[in-house]
Amino acid sequence: MALITCKECGKEVSDKAKTCASCGAPVKISIPKKKAHPLLIGVVTLGIVYFVLGGDKGDASKPGASASKTEASSCDATDLTCLGNAGVVSAGVYCAREVEKLAKHDFKWTDSFLESKFDRFRWKDKKSGVITYIGDKAQFQNGFGAFTTVTYECDLAKDNKTVLAVRAKEGRLN
Repeated sequence: MALITCKECGKEVSDKAKTCASCGAPVKISIPKKKAHPLLIGVVTLGIVYFVLGGDKGDASKPGASASKTEASSCDATDLTCLGNAGVVSAGVYCAREVEKLAKHDFKWTDSFLESKFDRFRWKDKKSGVITYIGDKAQFQNGFGAFTTVTYECDLAKDNKTVLAVRAKEGRLN
């Protein structure tokens, strides 16, 4: 409990009291507003500008080339690990909507903001460079309103943009 000064009569009054004991004036506690620290505002602004302008593009040879495209082009055509890691972000972008369309009722993702939607990948067709990306961070709603976890697969073409097929079934990855 703190004592504050009454604005009407100038006597000390408890900050918990609703009215001043001396004059009966209502006690209003003014909480000073905190000002945002200018350095914090500057850092946040610079971060947003850096993000909007594309940040560090690495050694991309062409302006506007994505990092995954650059990584994929530096991979050997038979190196599944390199190609899969280079395309996992693209799979999260291009396959996500197609996976959502498989739900008969409602749908929700259970991954966190920075977490990948696909945990695994494997060759679908090694000759043509098609990779199947696999994940289990989604839930489909059944006819009774309950959500069940599903394992989903997405076949992505060599260009890491063309979705060839998607599948989903109940269950988790082992």
